[in-house]
Amino acid sequence: MTLFGGLGQSISTSSRLSNNLETACAEMLGDAGSTQQLITNIASAVEEVAVTSREIASSSLATLYASQSLGRLADHSLLANDNIRKSMVVLSDDIRNVQSNAAQMEMKVSEIGNILETINTLSDQTNLLALNAAIEAARAGEHGRGFAVVADEVRKLAQSSRESSDKISTLLVSLKDASVIVVDDINKNVVSIEASMNTTIEGRQTAEKVKEAACELELMANNMSSAAEQQSVTTEVVAKDVVVVKEAARHELHIAQQLSELSDEMQRNNQLLQRTIAGFNVD
Repeated sequence: MTLFGGLGQSISTSSRLSNNLETACAEMLGDAGSTQQLITNIASAVEEVAVTSREIASSSLATLYASQSLGRLADHSLLANDNIRKSMVVLSDDIRNVQSNAAQMEMKVSEIGNILETINTLSDQTNLLALNAAIEAARAGEHGRGFAVVADEVRKLAQSSRESSDKISTLLVSLKDASVIVVDDINKNVVSIEASMNTTIEGRQTAEKVKEAACELELMANNMSSAAEQQSVTTEVVAKDVVVVKEAARHELHIAQQLSELSDEMQRNNQLLQRTIAGFNVD
């Protein structure tokens, strides 16, 4: 084999290798470009996940604060409800005492009325006796004058007692009527208080349900916040890994570009050698 023949074969082999290298470089460039684009897309997705995680964490924190505030309001409502219920119990007891006192007063009024009837009867009898005594004193003439004076005083006293008894009876009737009105009003208030007590019980039950819901909401918010924070930490780690992979892909793309440029240069050198050899005419 001549020198130029061996050189031509080497150039041919070099050209074939250069073509293979160029093909490989083209594939590497394509793969590196695809990898670069994929990593860019992943980085964007990771950033979106990170933003979403931060938003979830922020919303969870706001929900946590709101649930805690709701829990405190429920506690205040329960406390106020208990205070109202205690006040109503005291008021109910006071009203029952008033009812009892009113009933006793009505009994006393009836007893006083009976006593007044007795006094009126005695006054009428005394007045009648005084009248009879006055008649007998008149019959006795001069000897009965002193007795007539006494009889007249007794009659006046009986009449005065009767008038006082009538006034007391009138006052007792008014007192009894007022007592009936008071008792009726108290009975109405008792009904209203019982209804208010039932409403208070329902309000307490509602406040307890709100408290339970607030506790559940607080627990859920805590879990969401913890999960979001963990997701945020994981996303940050992934983001760092993506940066590393992206840098490696960029480096791979750079190497592929250099290999492609080297392949192009080899192709140009081979073509130059082929033209140079073709310029020699060796027999």
